[in-house]
Amino acid sequence: MLNQLFADPIHLRLAQAFVAILLTLLVAYSARRWAIRLERETIIALARGIIQIVSVGFVLTFVITLQGWGQWLLSLLILVAMMIAASMIAARRTQHIPGIWQVALAAIVCGPGLMIALLAVIGVIDTDAATLIPVGSIVIANAMNTMS
Repeated sequence: MLNQLFADPIHLRLAQAFVAILLTLLVAYSARRWAIRLERETIIALARGIIQIVSVGFVLTFVITLQGWGQWLLSLLILVAMMIAASMIAARRTQHIPGIWQVALAAIVCGPGLMIALLAVIGVIDTDAATLIPVGSIVIANAMNTMS
C-alpha cells in the first residue's frame, strides 16, 4: 500500500519507518492502558532497533560502495565477526559446559562458514557484499539459534 503512495525509495523507507514506530507506540500505549507496564522496555527496544538498523545500514552502504578486493575482504571480515559473535552468544546460553565457546566457534565455522564459502565458490550465490553478507547472516543466525 505504501508502495502506491510513495514513488521515491527514500520517502517510501521513511514512511515505512514512521509506520513501524507508530505501531510500536500503539503497542506501548495498549500495554499501559491494560496495566501491563511495558512502556519503558518497548521504548528501549524501539531505540535499540533504530540504532542497530541505521548502524548496519551505514556499514553495508560503505561496504557495497567499495570496489574490487576491498569489498570482498571487508565482506569476509564482517562474516568472520558475525561467526565469532554468534559463537559467543550460543556459548553464553550454555555456560555450564567447559570449552563451549571453542566448540560453538568450530561448529559455526565448519557448518555455515564452509557452506557459505562453497556456495560462493561454485557460483550458487554471488560474491558481492549485497548478497554475501545477508545470506551469510541468515545462515549464521540460524546456526546460532540451533546450537543454543
